[in-house]
Amino acid sequence: MAVDSMNIRLRISGVRVLDVDDQDNQLSVEVASISSVSRCPWCGWKTNKVHEVKRTKVRDLPYGGRQATLIWHRRRFSCANCSERHTECHPQFVGTRRLVTRRLQTTATREARESTISAVSRRYFLCWALVMAWVKTAAEIAAKRRRAKAPKVLLIDEKSMRKGSHRYMTVFSDGESGAVIAMIRGRTSLQVGTWLAERGPKWCKGVDVVVTDMSSSYRAAIRRHLSGATHVVDRFHVVRLVLGARTEVRRRIQRRGPKGTRPAFEPEVFATRYLTAKRADHLTSKEAEAVARVLGRYPELARAWEVVQRFHRFYEAGDETAADSALDDWAIHMTENPIAEFRTVIKTLAAWADEIVAFHEVDRRTNGPLEGRMAKVEVLKRTAYGFKNPDNFAARTLLISPAAA
Repeated sequence: MAVDSMNIRLRISGVRVLDVDDQDNQLSVEVASISSVSRCPWCGWKTNKVHEVKRTKVRDLPYGGRQATLIWHRRRFSCANCSERHTECHPQFVGTRRLVTRRLQTTATREARESTISAVSRRYFLCWALVMAWVKTAAEIAAKRRRAKAPKVLLIDEKSMRKGSHRYMTVFSDGESGAVIAMIRGRTSLQVGTWLAERGPKWCKGVDVVVTDMSSSYRAAIRRHLSGATHVVDRFHVVRLVLGARTEVRRRIQRRGPKGTRPAFEPEVFATRYLTAKRADHLTSKEAEAVARVLGRYPELARAWEVVQRFHRFYEAGDETAADSALDDWAIHMTENPIAEFRTVIKTLAAWADEIVAFHEVDRRTNGPLEGRMAKVEVLKRTAYGFKNPDNFAARTLLISPAAA
């Protein structure tokens, strides 16, 4: 034995090492199963009569940066009872034709959560399609386990497959655990309704609260299949709608003249565009002085800012009574101080009034947990330069979005 040699354990149960061939770039280990008998899959009879032995290559985890391959002395048995022949199997070796160790499959699938499929394939000397198949299998198992029981709070949102693309996927998440339970193609009422119908009436009755954005497609599917659940519009989307109208007012006021005018905007209004979007109670004393100075010079911008601050009181109310009072106060204020940019906002809020007010009836539920998970999906999309295959996108999303610990 060489003076710099050492012995290491293979750490695969039920396998014994016969020989080791240590080369510069590859490590080959001759192995065989410990068990001397095999159960016939045809009649169930145990037999130890070996018909032949074939050397089968099994891919294993790399060792020392080198590709490791197990040379499995795989036996083909002949049954003494029915005379049929069968090839032995081992629980730690998976696959049909191209065998790999179970620990390699588990490790590659786990690392695919944080890395690209191509990177994992190169790291473990595997083909891309094999790793992707493992990811899909793991995602399917996870999704089936997560949606076995209906979540009390169901969060629904949409996600595009790649930046600038109009191909959307609908994401379903458990509002209590935060786990993504499904990701389907499209965002129409038919597609969402079909998925809900496949879950069955008992599953749908188990859902108490549904949180979505202001999508009429989602509302139609919910009214048909989740009629017993309370539908809530996500707070973020409502506040963004109101802030969007305030932004339109600010843009109209800050422009000095027609396009081509230099400078194009009023410097003071433009410089405080982010400060005037904040809530009053979130401003520091210095920021509050800057906002007050700008609002004092531009009364119409001050009116729009006051509209937004009054609307924030609805969501900050401690109970339903205070919320109703704040919403009534905001409606009266809008009637007495109409602003052109808020006309569409008022119509939209009136159309979704029941779903907006329901926010205070269901313990202030939002799509926050799902949006947090989707932030990881955005990182995944940037890493993968977007997705073209919706099934691959869904599998990767399910794999990187487990339940919160």
